Amino acid sequence: IGILNDPKMLIVGSIMPLLPGVAFVKGLRDLISGDLVSGVSRVFEAFLIAAAIAIGVGSVLDFWIRFGG
Repeated sequence: IGILNDPKMLIVGSIMPLLPGVAFVKGLRDLISGDLVSGVSRVFEAFLIAAAIAIGVGSVLDFWIRFGG
């Protein structure tokens, strides 16, 4: 349609609400307060979520560049 020439800003804006910032901060707070098992598990969960989002977006963008863009 010609509305959006470069979709980078749209992609970043749609991914930002999905990032696990609150879970990461709560995990760090748990670690600082001494709850080691809970803190490590929350930080690891936040890392896994961020990695899954990055892999998913990267694979879709790779597919789009190779076959459609």
